[in-house]
Amino acid sequence: LPGLVAAAVGYLIFIGIGDWGGLGAATLNVPGLPEYGTTRVVDMLLADEAAGDDVLAEALREGPAILVAAMSDDGSTWVLPSGELRDSAVLSHAGFPLDHDGVLRRLSTTQQAGGRSLPAVASAAAAQLTGAGLPIARTVVPDFRTRTADVPCSSAADLLNGGTIPPTIRDRAVFIGSSALGLGDRVVTPTSPRSRPVPGVLVHAVVTESLIE
Repeated sequence: LPGLVAAAVGYLIFIGIGDWGGLGAATLNVPGLPEYGTTRVVDMLLADEAAGDDVLAEALREGPAILVAAMSDDGSTWVLPSGELRDSAVLSHAGFPLDHDGVLRRLSTTQQAGGRSLPAVASAAAAQLTGAGLPIARTVVPDFRTRTADVPCSSAADLLNGGTIPPTIRDRAVFIGSSALGLGDRVVTPTSPRSRPVPGVLVHAVVTESLIE
């Protein structure tokens, strides 16, 4: 799993490049991770049933976890995680409402489709980490005080190959997502370097921090 691990500003981020395949359960079930009380946020839409879903669901149930859904193309309903995965974690949506110039400056804490309301990823993560109630349909403006470019990164393969878990992640959040350009999960924020799109998983993480602060 080539990619990045970012450990800064109070959370750990795994950004993987390549096929999710059977690596999901391994990543979520890094030895000792659930015991840290760590909230695991999977910023990947796992809508298609696949071999190993049962193992992944079991790993998710080991501790606090959040999965993402996506709005259908016509906006009428949610595309949810497959099978038993959707019952193994808190569901959230990973959408970013962009301004007219394509920049993310604000988001709603919840969004509705098909008669079902889901929290934004950052809202769900902040609620789990703080124990605070989830505000409904409230518009928030993150300050982006921590820039995504300031999050130090290293290889995600290290933990999967037996690396140690930094003790600083205790009771914090682990964001798991992809940095692959071809997936299109990138967004521009007011602090994006040279106004270039950055991986969405990094944006979810810094917005979560902003909400908590």
